[in-house]
Amino acid sequence: MANYLPKFETRDTTKGRATLEKDDPKSLGDLEFGKLLNRPQSALSRQLIMDAVKCATSDAHLESILGYAIGGQAILQNNREDNLRRFKLILLGIRAHVIADTWAHQDFCGLNNVMNTYWDVNYDPTSWNPSKMGYGRQSIDYDDGTTSGWKNQVLSWAEAKIGLISKNFEAVPNGTSYLGHGWMGHVPDFSFVKFRYKPCWADPSTAIERNNPQQYQSAWVELVSLFTQAKGSGQLKLDEQFKGVLEKATQAIQSPCHLEGSGAGRTSSANAWQHIFGDLPSTNMNVDSEPDSNAVLDGMIEMTKSPDRYGTDYININSDLYLFQIAADYHFHFVKDYLERHGIYRFTGSWSQQTSALSPNVSSLFEAEGDKAAIEMTLGGVLLAGKWRTADDLKKMTKEDIRNTLIVELNGHSKQPVEYFQGFDDNALVGKGAAVVFLMKARIRDNNALKNMSDDDQRNTLIVENGKHTGKTNPEMWKMSDQQLVQLGLEWFAEQGKRI
Repeated sequence: MANYLPKFETRDTTKGRATLEKDDPKSLGDLEFGKLLNRPQSALSRQLIMDAVKCATSDAHLESILGYAIGGQAILQNNREDNLRRFKLILLGIRAHVIADTWAHQDFCGLNNVMNTYWDVNYDPTSWNPSKMGYGRQSIDYDDGTTSGWKNQVLSWAEAKIGLISKNFEAVPNGTSYLGHGWMGHVPDFSFVKFRYKPCWADPSTAIERNNPQQYQSAWVELVSLFTQAKGSGQLKLDEQFKGVLEKATQAIQSPCHLEGSGAGRTSSANAWQHIFGDLPSTNMNVDSEPDSNAVLDGMIEMTKSPDRYGTDYININSDLYLFQIAADYHFHFVKDYLERHGIYRFTGSWSQQTSALSPNVSSLFEAEGDKAAIEMTLGGVLLAGKWRTADDLKKMTKEDIRNTLIVELNGHSKQPVEYFQGFDDNALVGKGAAVVFLMKARIRDNNALKNMSDDDQRNTLIVENGKHTGKTNPEMWKMSDQQLVQLGLEWFAEQGKRI
C-alpha cells in the first residue's frame, strides 16, 4: 500500500503569521489550531479506518454501540440481524465519506477559522503594484483538464446565483463564514481539477498547488483497501487485477470537464465513472440535487415546524434514518474523544454538549488495547505514545530524524524554542517528551496549556499530580528523573483503571 500512497506530510501554519499579523492581527490566534487542518493519512484517520474495519467485522461491537443508544435494546430485539446489517453499512458509508474527504478537503479545518481563507493567488506581500497587494479580488488559478490550460477565476456565490459565472464556481469568499472549504466552494470536490491558491496559514510568496487527480487516485486506493478489509477479506492484494481496475479508476478521476460551461462538474464525473466501469446504480440519483429525493432516508414520522435548528422530530427507531443518526453520533464521539485524549482540541460549543441518539458514555468503547498506560522510554516510543508518528513512519526514519522530530514536538508543546531542546541528550529528551505525553493523555493539561508552560513548569505539574495520588513528598520526587516521574504517574493512572 505504501508504494501507492504519498508520504504523510504535516503543514506549518506559522508561515502565514507575519502577513496575517500585518493585515489581520485579530485572527492570529486562529493559527494555533494548525493541528486541526485536515490531512490525509493522519494518525486520527488511521484510527478511523481501524475502527471502521472493527465495526464492519464485529457484530458484538455494533451491539455494544447500540447499547448506548436510546431505544437500542428495542433495535436489537426486533429484526436484530437486518438492523445490524443496515447499521453496519450505514456506519461504513459515513466513515468512507470521511476518509474520502481527508483527501478532498485536505488543508481545511472544521472550525470557523481564518486558516480556511486565502489571499489572491497573485498577492505579493513585497510588491508596490496595487494589483498584487492583496486588496479587492481574491482569485485562484485552476486547470480543469481540458485543452484550455491554467485560468484565473474569482469564486463567488452571488455571481453564480445570478448567472454571471458558472455554478461550478459558486463559493463564499469575502463572506462572514470561515467554516471548512466554503471559500473554495466546489473546487476541492472536482477530481479532475488542479488548482493554485494562497491560504492564509501559508507563506504568501508561493502558491500551494493541489493536484486533485493525483490525490483522488490515492483516495480511491485507500477506500478500496478499507472496503476489502471491511468485507473480512484481509489486506488488499496489489495484483494485476487491482492494477487493471486502478487504471480504469484513474481514467474516470481524470475525465475532464469544461468548468466555465453550463455542465455541472459533479454530473460530468458521475457520468464518467458509469461510462468507464459500465456499472449503473440500482437507483438513479441527480448528484447536483441537494438532496436528491432518492437519497432521503425513510423514517421521519413527524418533523418539527420550528424554523431554526431547535425543535422535536419523531423518528421510527427501526428506520435507516435513526440508524444513520446513531452512526453519525458514534463518529462524532469517536473524533471528539480522540482530540481531547490527545490534547489537540476540546469542543466547548453548546451544540457539542447536547445528547442526541447516543449517550456520551459510548466513549468508554474507545479505550483501545493499544492505549494502555505505558510509554516506551525511547525517542521513538515517545513519538508513538504521543501519536505524533506511527510505527511505519519510524521504520523509514533515521535516528537523527526521530530525535529532531521529538524536538519539534517538544517545541510545539511548550514555550521553549527548538534551540533550547537541541542542547539536551537523547535520554533527557525522552523524559521531557514522556512528561508532555502523560500530562496530555491523562488530561491533566491540554495542548493550549502546555504551549504556555516551560519544561520545568511541566515537570512541577507532574510532581504535584503524583503527590496527590501517591502520597510521596516533594523532596522525594525532586530527586527523581523525568522518566521516573512519568513511570510513577503511569502506575497510579493504571491503578484507576485508566489508559494512556
